[in-house]
Amino acid sequence: VAVGRLQVELGYTAVVDDDRDEHFLPETLLRIGVVERTELRLGWGGVRIDEGGVDGTDSEIGFKHVFDLGADAPLGLGFIAAMSLPTGGSDASDDVVVPGFKFLWSYDLAASTSIAGNFNLALPESQAGARIGLSEASLALAHSLTERVGGYVEYFGLYPWEQDAPEHYVNGGFTFLLSDDLQLDVRIGAGLNDSADDLFAGVGLSVRF
Repeated sequence: VAVGRLQVELGYTAVVDDDRDEHFLPETLLRIGVVERTELRLGWGGVRIDEGGVDGTDSEIGFKHVFDLGADAPLGLGFIAAMSLPTGGSDASDDVVVPGFKFLWSYDLAASTSIAGNFNLALPESQAGARIGLSEASLALAHSLTERVGGYVEYFGLYPWEQDAPEHYVNGGFTFLLSDDLQLDVRIGAGLNDSADDLFAGVGLSVRF
């Protein structure tokens, strides 16, 4: 986000797994341009609604930096350093501060097509009280269908360092640029193995001030 600008992102996600349904909203993220190529990020997953009731989720604070590789460079590189804060309810919180780091990359294949991905590492706490590693990775292909409509398909996976099985997902969606400072997105995805959630879907709205 450019220096002095504010972007507000809101979302809703529904998750279905076996006989369990979960709903998350308003999935808030505030992105504030503080210096050139660097933004402050304040996030809150909102509330989780399931058969057990309503519970607040943890919040997050961090920053994102994008490296200056030149205006015409097809390659984009950046990173996000953040930590989640135990502000959620007892059933939806990690109960401790969880640091995390995300390495971001993208590459323009053509004027309207690009690939991108993340390599992420977080350090949550195990039930025994020791820090453990949780790795994540994604790979996405995006294409501009028109000047204001885009589509993408993506794979992402979660890879715990302990005995839990990894989770593999595939999803796709569309973005709709309603104005220069307003965008709507929709997405739907599915788990690819038994340890992953069966289905999820969501909508999002981004507003830039």
